[in-house]
Amino acid sequence: MPDRFKTRGEVERALAANRERLEAAAAEREAAREVLRALLARGKALGVPVAAMARAAGISRETAHKLLREGPTTRGRRAGG
Repeated sequence: MPDRFKTRGEVERALAANRERLEAAAAEREAAREVLRALLARGKALGVPVAAMARAAGISRETAHKLLREGPTTRGRRAGG
């Protein structure tokens, strides 16, 4: 695929487009992680065993416990509120 770029400008534009793609993917991954963290917290509050939640989410129990320890992030919340 890289051979299809014939000029320096084409390569630079492709690199910039790839960067945007990576940034969008990282944002989507972080959003999904926030949802996962919230679901784990809700499951814990409802008494769902961590092992069962980890299995359903496709993550290790260690990762589930880590996310629960981290708790919800303050992203998107107003300061002081």
